[in-house]
Amino acid sequence: PATAKRENGELYTEDYDVKCSVMCPCTPFWQNTILELCRNLVEKDHANAVYLDELGLQPPAPCFDPGHGHPLGGGCHWVDGYRKMLEEIRKITAPRDIPILVEAEAEPYMDLVDGFLIWGTRNSEDVPVLTAVYGGYTTYFSSRIQPADTVRNFLISTGRDFLWGAQLGWIYEFMLDDEHKEHLELLVRLTQL
Repeated sequence: PATAKRENGELYTEDYDVKCSVMCPCTPFWQNTILELCRNLVEKDHANAVYLDELGLQPPAPCFDPGHGHPLGGGCHWVDGYRKMLEEIRKITAPRDIPILVEAEAEPYMDLVDGFLIWGTRNSEDVPVLTAVYGGYTTYFSSRIQPADTVRNFLISTGRDFLWGAQLGWIYEFMLDDEHKEHLELLVRLTQL
């Protein structure tokens, strides 16, 4: 009942080795589900951060379910629903100074989110607009590093994020292997700077 529905009533789905339904963030069910997961992370598991995958990445799915209480097929319900949910999560995380992090960049949530995981295709025409404009208001973090990255590719990707004012990160345990010693040394030097 809380899934986003197409005009013909079919569900929106995403495929991550299994099909997943896209939930409508306007529904109390979905808001409360995520809120309780975050509450458990903070209060029971003593997490030092909350990461909400895809929240900033996925565009709104025009939802046509009349039972959700929002305008059908459009409007601002998607952002409003997530903002309401984030406000409630912030009540749990703020007293403990626990950051809320989301995937990708999403300006409508900037006042409620502490950091945005940057990832996606990069190219030579990219410019650091987000970090230049919003650097004093939020944190952008990461360069996605893969085991197959050469030292040169690693340095270009990580160095660019360093120069652009993004927090370095999203580095897996393979960096500790001897074959990636040079990668790790470069990361440590950038971190020290």
